[in-house]
Amino acid sequence: MPCAGIVTGIGIVSGHAVAVFANDASVKAAPTTR
Repeated sequence: MPCAGIVTGIGIVSGHAVAVFANDASVKAAPTTR
């Protein structure tokens, strides 16, 4: 899922978004691992 990778990258930079996406990404592919 390319979308998850893009969202994760933006979330890390924003920091704030990461929290919102973490809820959905965590269940999809855990952005923390990347």
